[in-house]
Amino acid sequence: MRADTPPSLGQHQQESLLQQQQQQFLQLQQVEQQKRQELEQQREQEQLQLQQDALEEEKLLEQERLLLQELEEEEALVETLQEQEKQAAAQVAAAAAAVPPPQVVAASHLVQGTVSSKEYEELKVKVRYLETKRAEDREKVREAEKAKEESEQFLSVRAKLQGKVEGERHSHSYWSRTMAFGIRVKKKKKKKKD
Repeated sequence: MRADTPPSLGQHQQESLLQQQQQQFLQLQQVEQQKRQELEQQREQEQLQLQQDALEEEKLLEQERLLLQELEEEEALVETLQEQEKQAAAQVAAAAAAVPPPQVVAASHLVQGTVSSKEYEELKVKVRYLETKRAEDREKVREAEKAKEESEQFLSVRAKLQGKVEGERHSHSYWSRTMAFGIRVKKKKKKKKD
């Protein structure tokens, strides 16, 4: 302070400076509170998202398990039908070889246990249908695996983002404490001068 400045003016400036610092401190506290609320909301949203992702992943895993089970059942059925088709073809060939070519044999004279050509054609249609269904199921399994990979990739990105948010939270907390400590130090110095 200069010698010609009245002491009340210096005191007035100090009080003004103190009020400014208090206002700044209050503003920092408000900003910090807003940041905390935003972080809390963000954390809640992330937790909800985690729960939703976990449920979605469980659903995908259950769908994949069901598809695999269905695929195994259909593969077993296809194998059974193919075996029946082979047996039917062998029986038809044996029956055709047993019948002399010039004679026409009535259907009632066929040996019991042979398969008619109608049944044989029905079996062929069933096999083709099941093979088509099996191909569709394989595609569904591929899609489920792709969705699972995308889900895992999303989870890794989210984990990285959570790490960054946590770092920002710590940084914000550090600077808030530093500012609060700086204001307290200035108040103590001012009290010592008075």
